[in-house]
Amino acid sequence: MDSITTLTPADAREGECPHHNGGVTMTIVGHPDPSRVGESAAVEFDAQQRVPLSRREPLFAAAGQPGRPLEDPYLSRSPAYLSFKAGEMPVWSEPAHAPCELRPLHGAQGRAWYVVLRRRVGLLIELGLRPPPPRERHGLVGVSAATARLREQIEATAGSELPVLLIGETGTGKELAAQAIHACGRRRGQPLVTVNLSAIPDSTAASQLFGHARGAFTDAARAHDGYFLQADGGTLFLDEIGDAPISLQVQLLRALEQGEIQPIGGRVRAVDVRLLAATDTDLEDAVAAGRFRKALLFRLCSQTLRLLPLRDRPADIAVQLVHFLDQALAGLGRRERLHMRAWTDSPWLDLEAVEAALFARWPGNSRELRGAASQAALLAANQPKLVLTTSAPPATAPTPTPTPDVAAPAEVFARALTESAIRETLAAHQHSVRGAARALQVAPNTLYARMRELGIPLAGNLSDEELAAAHAASGGNVMRMARALGVSVRGIQRRLGRAR
Repeated sequence: MDSITTLTPADAREGECPHHNGGVTMTIVGHPDPSRVGESAAVEFDAQQRVPLSRREPLFAAAGQPGRPLEDPYLSRSPAYLSFKAGEMPVWSEPAHAPCELRPLHGAQGRAWYVVLRRRVGLLIELGLRPPPPRERHGLVGVSAATARLREQIEATAGSELPVLLIGETGTGKELAAQAIHACGRRRGQPLVTVNLSAIPDSTAASQLFGHARGAFTDAARAHDGYFLQADGGTLFLDEIGDAPISLQVQLLRALEQGEIQPIGGRVRAVDVRLLAATDTDLEDAVAAGRFRKALLFRLCSQTLRLLPLRDRPADIAVQLVHFLDQALAGLGRRERLHMRAWTDSPWLDLEAVEAALFARWPGNSRELRGAASQAALLAANQPKLVLTTSAPPATAPTPTPTPDVAAPAEVFARALTESAIRETLAAHQHSVRGAARALQVAPNTLYARMRELGIPLAGNLSDEELAAAHAASGGNVMRMARALGVSVRGIQRRLGRAR
């Protein structure tokens, strides 16, 4: 089984030190001029592991375009320096209390942060250096590393005749990816037939896919060419393949392996079809439950593309928001709402709407974001600002870094911290309590005490039996032990050191 692709964030390899990436990639997610959303800058660390931010630097660019600074005259000309240290939350090192906000982003495995400059400009900062990709290519809108890689994998699989299995949550763009594979391949001049198997009744599925002869059953007044014959010479895309009945799966396997089908009541016919399939279910679980044939799964997944959910591609969220708003406004004849006229004007798309998008979970992914953007554009086309409403509550985000004069008393703030907020912040900082405490603006001892109150595990509180079981299950891999136990690597190392 030759599995070509499994999409994961490019910078999420286990055990990799952030310093080895050499710097960060900054992407504009909010700006008084929305046309600049999606521009990025790859900035190398200086000798002190810092990167500068100001009106003048760094230079941001779209793919194939020259770079230019943020330009907003309300930003300082003098840079503020963001300092990075392995495994910890970045901090403002010069000046120590920059007039900016900094918070980790969910879904980024502790390697991406949202930065706000004077409530004017929003930036996504990700560890690692990468060039700016196009905002849209092959019908896929986004500038994240995952989307750039998906485009590359589409081009790689397009040159093959093997089946392709597209795996991803609803709304992640599986059908767009299938259309792109067909459009980039040798069959692009031939038909692409799309079938949603979940919308076909089990009783008629075989007839609709493979056809039937006249008189094959009571209502068969005439012969019918099924979807396979309609796609002959081209591509057949079967969406929701996990919903195919077992009886149909046997015929699909024969079509894949022998290149032939048998219409109901008819003779065997040869077909030349490239098959693409998609699912949002775990087919291995379906095999274990007896709902999916293992042989068909092996045949389908010779090439597999995994599409990450939108919440795990934060760099794509603002770009898609602007794209969908532009489409909706074009239909209303109001595209000028996204045009900046003067720096002194209040933007129609402000940071409040951008942040609502960035910190929402989007269970329906891009499809849900498109709907929310379309509705917001319709309601606010004649209003001074856009209000974006999400169907699900936003992800819990740590409170933005406050300036000293507005910080709440530590004990009051700690009491307000919920278990979910603490757990998410710990996960974003590889379970480093000191890193999480810095992000949450409390002292480490205060956070330790709150974690004990809530029953959140600490390495020092683990029993020897728990430690021994995790050690055996992970084969002694400290990172896997820490991940399984939900504690820091350093804490596990200290416990193992004492055990010796």
